[in-house]
Amino acid sequence: MRSLYWQVYELLSNSRVMDANDLYNALKRRIPDLARRELDDVLLKLESAGFITVVQVSRDQRRIEFVEQRVEATAQEQEEGAEEETAPPANE
Repeated sequence: MRSLYWQVYELLSNSRVMDANDLYNALKRRIPDLARRELDDVLLKLESAGFITVVQVSRDQRRIEFVEQRVEATAQEQEEGAEEETAPPANE
């Protein structure tokens, strides 16, 4: 089974914006023993990394927004780094 981080990413990349309760319910169908606290920890880490934005809509309602540009930039940086590591040394 894929990690919780990856499953959150999959759901958000498909819908772009989700209510936190809807996200939790969708994940709960995939991971029956998922605790709300586990999801909150993952969301906090993803938000601090710049992959998502959490917007407080009302006192007990949050909206999760996927920040695609940040994910694409990070993936591109990793890809470029891998190319540099595998490039043959230049003959001088």
